[in-house]
Amino acid sequence: MCYAIGPYTAASGLIMVAALLLGMVLLERRSLWIAVVGWFASMFAIHFASEAGALPFLSLFEASLEQSDLAQVAAERAAAAALISIPLAVVMDHLISVWRQDERTLYEAAQFDSLTGAYTRGFAVAIMQRTVLKARGDAKPFGVLMLDLDHFKRINDAHGHARGDLVLKQTTHAVQSTLRAGDIVGRFGGEEFVILLPGADLKQAMGAAERCRAAVEKMKIPDAPYLSVTASVGVAAFPDHGEDLDGLLKASDQAMYTAKANGRNRIESARG
Repeated sequence: MCYAIGPYTAASGLIMVAALLLGMVLLERRSLWIAVVGWFASMFAIHFASEAGALPFLSLFEASLEQSDLAQVAAERAAAAALISIPLAVVMDHLISVWRQDERTLYEAAQFDSLTGAYTRGFAVAIMQRTVLKARGDAKPFGVLMLDLDHFKRINDAHGHARGDLVLKQTTHAVQSTLRAGDIVGRFGGEEFVILLPGADLKQAMGAAERCRAAVEKMKIPDAPYLSVTASVGVAAFPDHGEDLDGLLKASDQAMYTAKANGRNRIESARG
């Protein structure tokens, strides 16, 4: 690059490269274009500052200063710089865009369960941990539901895993359709789901649990209208059944097993 646009651009060329690399590290596309503009500005600034004696780079410009028409020299070399820098900037802009897209894809993969579209267990737990901290500070309640499909192994054994996967997808959609925009649905593993209800007290959480249970029971599985699916739901609330996440998850899980022991396809509240 320095050979194409003249020896005096070595210092400003380093500035440009440093700025471009910084733009890539920051993953900000606008930083890339700022760097290109900054390079042109630095090239002329160093040129005239050296000519005025403010910078010790005069020897780098001697080849240019010997020519009579400095304006023509500057224009020619600026054009040469543009022919190299602009395509380079376009390529790097594209690379940064692809890089950012790859990072978004990886981030989404860490957030969402690939089969059901619910949040992953790890991401759901992270959200719940933040909710616990916020609830403690604001002294506001929230509900935790543990929902488990009844006799799901029988569905897989009798109808195949492909049909079982479809049931899991339908369950996620059915549950989400009954909830508010800010509520969280996470797949905890297998056929078990956890549901976070920010701001909901125990009575509101019980109401939400019943709506989720009823929505699962009413599901119609494509190509299998005869297939009946039900769920058992355990309900816990902050701070009634615990003031930390582990306690709340354990309480809702125990309530879910109580629902199964009492006949399945029902909801149960944790014991205070």
